[in-house]
Amino acid sequence: MTSMIFMATDDAPTLYFGVNHSDHVHYYHGGGSYTYITVDPAAGTVTETVLGPDVANGEKLQIVFPGGVFKAGYLNPPKDQSKGNENHCLIGEAVSPGFDFRDFQFVDEDALERALAPLGAGLLRKYIAWVKPDKRRNFDDYYQHA
Repeated sequence: MTSMIFMATDDAPTLYFGVNHSDHVHYYHGGGSYTYITVDPAAGTVTETVLGPDVANGEKLQIVFPGGVFKAGYLNPPKDQSKGNENHCLIGEAVSPGFDFRDFQFVDEDALERALAPLGAGLLRKYIAWVKPDKRRNFDDYYQHA
């Protein structure tokens, strides 16, 4: 198992659609809330789940993402904008077995369209903003082999 931590900020609020083959869990550690969009091609479902501290209003302290499910996300606006602080959400992630970049790839527009098509018109338009604009998608696109 591997564990990592990252912080979504106003400068980097978006997690582009990606898919891991391994199961993984994201944990809320602090700051504001973060919305995850998941598309499960096998089940034909789309869900939006909020990771954050407000459990009484439906936010989750942890979210399990099964392998094979497309995942994207975005930082939510602060609930109290009068504080004037930079918005952020500190998130932990555990992956089992341990993270290997070859176990992950970004989801392209074609794969997202195929997954969303059975669910009705308009969903691709709604979620296209979370497709990574850079065409590098997988391990080989990022790393050269000796």
